[in-house]
Order: sequence, then C-alpha cells, then structure tokens
Amino acid sequence: MAEATERLVDQAAAERAAKVAQMGSRKNNSHDWGGSRQLVSNLPSKGDIWRKVATYETHNGALVEDLMQNILGKGFLISSMHGVLVEEGAGGQSMHQDQSFPLPHPPFPVHANVIYMYTPWSLENGGTYVIPGSATDGSGNSILCGPPGTCFVSDGRLLHAGAPRLAPGVRLGNNIYHCRAQMKQQENPWVSFCAMDQASPKLKRLLFGSESAEIGFGQIHLRAGGVVPVGELSMSRPEEFDQDFDFYYTEQARTYANETEGETAMYNGPTRPDIMQPEQQASKL
Repeated sequence: MAEATERLVDQAAAERAAKVAQMGSRKNNSHDWGGSRQLVSNLPSKGDIWRKVATYETHNGALVEDLMQNILGKGFLISSMHGVLVEEGAGGQSMHQDQSFPLPHPPFPVHANVIYMYTPWSLENGGTYVIPGSATDGSGNSILCGPPGTCFVSDGRLLHAGAPRLAPGVRLGNNIYHCRAQMKQQENPWVSFCAMDQASPKLKRLLFGSESAEIGFGQIHLRAGGVVPVGELSMSRPEEFDQDFDFYYTEQARTYANETEGETAMYNGPTRPDIMQPEQQASKL
C-alpha cells in the first residue's frame, strides 16, 4: 500500500507541475481558495505498481479477482483505472450509478467497481455515501468507511456518491472499474495506454481482451507525430514536464485550464468559433 500511495501522490504532483492535471477549480462559493478533487486517469500507463494492482498481483489480489469473475463472468475487462485525491472542503458528488447503461438494467450487472482505500475513509474524512440494496431495488443510506488498505467491491448498479471531505489533509483512493467483454470501456486502451512494452500478457487481456493486444486491423491506433501521451511522470524528473503532451489539445484540457486559470492545466489547441471564451461571454452580459 505504501508503494501505491507514494506513486499516486508523486504522479498527481507531477501532472499538476506539467499542467496536464484533471483538477477542477479550488474556488468555493465565497470565492476563497478551498479544497480540490484531482483525478489521475489511465493508471496502468503510470507505474509498475498499478500494473500489479490491475492484474491482482498485490495482497489478497486473487480474492478480488475471484469476486470480480463471480460478478461479471469470465473474460471481463478493465473499463477504467484511476486515482482520486480529495482535499479538505472538496469531493462532494451527486448520487449516481457507475453502470448508467443499459436502461432499464438487466437482472445482472454488466459493470462492477473495486475501490482501494489508501487513507482512512469516514464521514469526516470524505467516505462514499451508498444506498444498500439499490442494485436490486432496495433502499437505505449509509457511508462507506474503512481503514487504510481496505478494498471495496461493488455491483456497478449500486447508487453512491463521494462525500465532501471535512477534515484536514487529503483522502487517497484508487478505483478500478470493470465491465463485461461486450461493453464499451470508459478509457479506450487503444488510445490511452502507452506502456505496451511493460504490459504482461494478463494485463493486455484485461485491457484489450487478447494477450496479443490484437483484435483486428480496425483496432490499430497510430498517434499523431510529435505529440506525447501522458504516461508515468515524477517530481524527481522535472525535465519531462517540458513536452508537447497530447492532453494540451483536448477539450478536457480547455475545461480544466479555464477552471483553474491555467494553474494546473494548459490548453494549446485551436480556438473553436462555436464556443465563446470567458471574455466574450462577459461582453454579452
């Protein structure tokens, strides 16, 4: 757990420094700087420890894998894998289901989630509200709590919401969202995964559905020349921050750059004429 915590904190800090962070505004309703919530996506590309976690090679991993296979059946895939850092005063979410489709839900799950808790989770520390039985039309409400090292496995239909963190410090967690093989993944590994030379056959099967990572000619992905994917970064290698990351050209980068006033994200893509910039919006008022 210590290795995963250290790698998550280092990667998150490096992404902020390189201005590729998926981090919203830290301004609250009174316009003072408060807490923030940072998401570190595509973790299998960002460290050997995450590739071990993804393939159930860490403590009690075999048990987690058995649970996932019992929920989703053989041949399930990793839909997405990300870390979350929640500061004091941030982290509140609306109630939702990770399995948002198909609707109406079939009588069996097609998605399932694994949450690893790297710091204590409680109401004050920013746990997760859950509605027990919501996957099977039950009712109730409680908070998902646990000490560091706890792993929570859930049906994707479970209604839940991240609670705001009230205590000082940062809540650290790692979510691995899984799906049945016929479902579309949240993170497209053909585009996002950039550590193929370090991927084991098992990881390739979990990401691509095949140990050879080759399904057909239509799945071949070629990146635009000169653009660098956001892979493993570290504060110990600041020279890596000065690269032309593909993130800079995405609509996601535009959003985060606007929300944080360029503090933790940067957008280098073209200006879209169909979207007014903040100064243009102000002139219309």
